[in-house]
Amino acid sequence: MPLADDSTVVDPSGHRIALDNEHVRILEVRVPEGASLSLHSHPPRVVVAIGSYRLKSTDDSGHTTIVDRRPGEVVWSDGEDHMAEVVVGPVHAIEVEIKSAREHRT
Repeated sequence: MPLADDSTVVDPSGHRIALDNEHVRILEVRVPEGASLSLHSHPPRVVVAIGSYRLKSTDDSGHTTIVDRRPGEVVWSDGEDHMAEVVVGPVHAIEVEIKSAREHRT
């Protein structure tokens, strides 16, 4: 179980729930350049970048990663708790959370 609040709780204006059913929850993510998000969680998900952006992601242990995304790029994430800063943006992405994968999150 994640220790951090859900992304839609930490940033409700930037993480809009577009669809939620028993199989998936789909978010439209729009976060402006320069924005910083406090510690929050993501369950396992597919991320589809709509625009180009760069994030500085810091996990709860302090490890920092730079993430670059390009339009049309599709990536899988096993889920994470992290803080994020939009270095180059704005972020525009679609996140498809797979509800059956939540129980397998490590």
